[in-house]
Amino acid sequence: MREEVFKVADLQTIFESIERDIAELKETLGRIPKNRDYSFPIINSIKKEIEKLEKKKELILNLEVKLPLDVLDKGEKQVEESFILQPISPKEQTPKKIIRRY
Repeated sequence: MREEVFKVADLQTIFESIERDIAELKETLGRIPKNRDYSFPIINSIKKEIEKLEKKKELILNLEVKLPLDVLDKGEKQVEESFILQPISPKEQTPKKIIRRY
């Protein structure tokens, strides 16, 4: 497997992009008419792509990030030497309200 070096912020951006793609593909999947001859291959293709993206998402979530203790030490007595950082899912983020005035 090929390895690359990323910053955590870059991984967050990649993770958000993957989640957005999955959501769009699921939305597209819901719009495909089921009673057409061409529906079955398209639906299978979209489902396979969703599975690939879900695997990539899982790989990112399972990454371990090792940080020096002094980065985490904020007066706490015990800090783990390594831990897993996980991106915040869009459901946990507060939605931004867009107000448009015409």
